Amino acid sequence: MFRKSSLVLSVFLILTLALFLPGEIQAAPKAGGIIVEAMGTEPTHLDSFKARRQPEYRILHLIFEPLVVINPNFKIDPLLAESWSSSKDAKTWTFKLKKGIHFHNGEPFNAAAVKFSFERHLKALQAPRLKVIESVEIKDDYTVVLHLTKSYPELLYTLASFECSMNPPKAVSEAKNDWGTKVIVGTGPLKFKEWRSGERVVLVRNPITSTPLPL
Repeated sequence: MFRKSSLVLSVFLILTLALFLPGEIQAAPKAGGIIVEAMGTEPTHLDSFKARRQPEYRILHLIFEPLVVINPNFKIDPLLAESWSSSKDAKTWTFKLKKGIHFHNGEPFNAAAVKFSFERHLKALQAPRLKVIESVEIKDDYTVVLHLTKSYPELLYTLASFECSMNPPKAVSEAKNDWGTKVIVGTGPLKFKEWRSGERVVLVRNPITSTPLPL
């Protein structure tokens, strides 16, 4: 499994597999399975606030989710946000959030989590791309307004990046220095189980997600 500098990302999950073979009848869906991905080096940190390298990116996009996502046609689709609109001058953006979503620890995803996440990300090294956000306003539990310093045509594409993924306020605050190493909580299709440094990172399926596995 692990040889020299190779890190094995072991992803334990239950998913539906369909086998497509030309000229043959499709096999019946089969539950269960293990995905193992070998990586050239291990991540330095599994916090989107600090992540800078490809090993982190490969893991984090399975655990965390942003408000919107870029589809295969390079258009913006909703993910954690249900819908959005902007003012005529494109300096005020209002996002309606999907209801009934929870972080892996059971913490609710809501406007407070969005405000917390954006204000946290604004302090990161990725901040130059987000500095256009002047403030984050909570209208109600599932409505958030981003006030920009100027019109920014690439806003939605920036928000689709995993660097703008949503973090659970309570889990981050309680974990303190363990966040990103021992405690890693998102809303994505996989949940963090363990990280054995120099050996493997193990993720398990999030049974309540409706998000397709982005492999």
